[in-house]
Amino acid sequence: ATFMAKPHTDWAGSSCHIHMSLGEGVFHDGDGMTETMRRFIGGSLVSMRELTALHAPTINSYRRFSPYSWAATTATWSVDNRSTGLRAILEGREGTRVEHRQAGGDANPYLVAAAALAAGLDGIERGIDAPPSTDADVYALPPGEVQVLPSSLAEATEALAASDVARDWLGADFVGHY
Repeated sequence: ATFMAKPHTDWAGSSCHIHMSLGEGVFHDGDGMTETMRRFIGGSLVSMRELTALHAPTINSYRRFSPYSWAATTATWSVDNRSTGLRAILEGREGTRVEHRQAGGDANPYLVAAAALAAGLDGIERGIDAPPSTDADVYALPPGEVQVLPSSLAEATEALAASDVARDWLGADFVGHY
């Protein structure tokens, strides 16, 4: 067993994907995805880049971010598309949820959950609508077509240091210490 994000170059890597719901019926109203879920996704996507350091906390974490590794490399979403950063799973009132696919096996699960929930709740609070979903193979898209997530710990920590969402929801002291 290992908690390394990428223990071997030939392997896909070890992830810490999390599934989130805010309770029965909050994300699914019987007819489909609710406005609340769309805003949760919108906030998650807007903040995904700046919260990457919490989902990928070590230099080794970034070795996992490669095409066809099942890791989130872009701030994108879709219904049941495993190449996107977020995956909406629509399974009725009780099973509808958002899968956040960025964190690796080396991440602190408490910080991952706090960051992912903070981003989604910020989206609800600020009314950030989700952009259109993508059914494309995100790994195969041309450069520049979608927002790429940080590819190094240095890039990710710079984004975290500048993050208003992290400071507002997790605290300036936490961000400064981290």
